[in-house]
Amino acid sequence: QTILKFISSEERPLDTEKPETVVSPVKYKTEKSAAGAVDTGDLPAALPGINIYETLSALDIENSAFKRILAGFIKNNKDTIRDIRRAFDRKDWESFQQIAHSLKGSAGNIGADRLSKAAQNLEASIKEKRDISSFPELLDETEDALNQVFQSIQSVVYVPETDSLRKEEGSADIKQLAAVLKQLSSAFENADPEEVKKNMEAVGRYLEHSDIQALESHVNNYDYDKALKILKEIEESKIADPH
Repeated sequence: QTILKFISSEERPLDTEKPETVVSPVKYKTEKSAAGAVDTGDLPAALPGINIYETLSALDIENSAFKRILAGFIKNNKDTIRDIRRAFDRKDWESFQQIAHSLKGSAGNIGADRLSKAAQNLEASIKEKRDISSFPELLDETEDALNQVFQSIQSVVYVPETDSLRKEEGSADIKQLAAVLKQLSSAFENADPEEVKKNMEAVGRYLEHSDIQALESHVNNYDYDKALKILKEIEESKIADPH
């Protein structure tokens, strides 16, 4: 189900002369107000870092659906800080901006205003080409806001431990990953586009979306040297320290 972007009251459209196919958060909220207060169910009206009441007022979804969205937020962002710090360390500003932009949007969707603003500042720091010395402070603020949101979500929604999945995968998957990474590394070294394409598809079954994006940003430009450098970093984090 499509998630409407959470927007402030100042930004909401006032024009009610819209086609029926266009969903208006303002109209929906007005109808709810007329019928009575929004029912948050067993969720509190707000949690540290998340405005639940206002978000449910803007989204035409059930309480249970919102809980699934919250659980999905953790699963989709469990490695976000690691990925954005990695992009910062290797000065991969394109990936840095993409990750910040994605976090800004997903945080806005669940009413995590502080986190969305912190991610917006990160994204703006690249667009406005700010002094790189300000980035660590912005990263720390984003990490603090994200941790606050994680803790709030986990206080009301059960999210399975991601480490248990790694344990179930066992050493066999680690060996398979090592094999496909080695093949992709060889394809990069030989600058063979066909082999690169084939092996990129193979590693896609093992790597996270952010890792694939980082590789593709250079593969699409046939910059295999930079892609190889990123692949080595991925290999060190996945193989040398799989946990």
